[in-house]
Amino acid sequence: MKKIIVLAVLFLSQTIAFSQSRIDLDIDYACFALDSSQSMLELYYNLYTRKLTKFELNGHTAISAKLLVALQDSLHKPLFDKNYTIEANVTEDSVGQQSFIGRLQYAIKPGKYFLQAAVFDAKKAGSQSDTIKQNLAVEMFKSDRFALSDIQLASSVKSSEDTSSMFYKNTYEVIPNPSMVFGTRLPALFYYCELYNLKVNPGTEYLKLETILFDSQNKPVMKKTKLVPRSNDDIVEAGALNISKLSSGSYTFAIVLVDSIKKIGVMQSKKIYLYFPDRKDTAILAKAEDNYMASEFAVMSEEELNDMFAQSKYIAKKDEIKKWAGLSDLDAKRKFMHQFWSVKEKSVEGNPGDYKRKYFERVAYANEKFSGLKRKGWQSDRGRVYIVYGEPSEIERFPNEIDKKPYEIWHYNSLEGGAEFMFGDLNGFSEYQLLNSTLRGELRDDNWMNRLQQL
Repeated sequence: MKKIIVLAVLFLSQTIAFSQSRIDLDIDYACFALDSSQSMLELYYNLYTRKLTKFELNGHTAISAKLLVALQDSLHKPLFDKNYTIEANVTEDSVGQQSFIGRLQYAIKPGKYFLQAAVFDAKKAGSQSDTIKQNLAVEMFKSDRFALSDIQLASSVKSSEDTSSMFYKNTYEVIPNPSMVFGTRLPALFYYCELYNLKVNPGTEYLKLETILFDSQNKPVMKKTKLVPRSNDDIVEAGALNISKLSSGSYTFAIVLVDSIKKIGVMQSKKIYLYFPDRKDTAILAKAEDNYMASEFAVMSEEELNDMFAQSKYIAKKDEIKKWAGLSDLDAKRKFMHQFWSVKEKSVEGNPGDYKRKYFERVAYANEKFSGLKRKGWQSDRGRVYIVYGEPSEIERFPNEIDKKPYEIWHYNSLEGGAEFMFGDLNGFSEYQLLNSTLRGELRDDNWMNRLQQL
């Protein structure tokens, strides 16, 4: 790999879930061999564009984002703090369905580091951002035995001779997937890895290479094995796994390289997430006048009414919940729901129907963003907080702490002068639980960090 530091950006069209006002950011990384004293750290990012401000640029509609990347060493000494501006032309009908996919490369010495990345709207002062903080381990690949680079997860890997491509690498074009989520939209798990020093101290003519996918219980669900000749010193391993028939959940993808004669081996692994929803949520409630809302409830089935009230209980009073529980007649339930939402609408400022519409937009977003294996997103802790309190001012995500399970901290600057909610992925299925909050009336546990410790 050449010793270069570049910024590469790809502008892709895809169907994705968006926040209501924040610019969502995904970050992943991988390290590759460079020279005797440094490794190549590659950062992959994906930032979604729906909330970016559109502006005119050379006669075209464009959007622009600022990406901030800061790196500290293990002693918290700043190594660099870089600010990247990313611009692209867009069409009016595609701006809500596109994202920036990019790669940053840094020549860096081996060691442990702390990364912080944030994204902002370049054309809007004070815009909300998504912030990611995580620890990085940059490896120095040994020269006295065979070794593996980190695994790069990808949405596409294909042979290419186009060296001008921003994602060209060793005869391949590798499009990163920084979200690490595969499933309905990405039914194939693409990967890229480099094998080093295969000719050093050979114990056998071939090495055994295994690609294994483990489920959340560390049971292998997919496994492929092949022999790798030691005729070349460095080679690339790139391919894909068909994961379309697997269940939703958390998985670990591993690549293992073994010398069966000397009984030595090396392994690299990466956590991924598969999401295959049973059905797509289609509950979209339109803005309406009072007379239209009456007709809307008048034709709703009992099942629809029950589902709506279940999703509305977060803002229901105790006497309303009690009254609903005592209703058995369909017409009574219809009239109750009409009256329920009429009262809620009158209690807040805005146009008639706005409060209800925004509330169920949050429900729909929670279902898209926070659904798990056993429950819908609106039933989750993050879904409830999002529905009740709206979009956080900032989210800090810690997906890869060495000694801690993944967790998130949601900041609400407008609640009680500043409130926080702490969520943790305790079971490894990305079903984050509320562990602590500084907001009055919410769960309080000052020792919440103890529950995140890895056993």
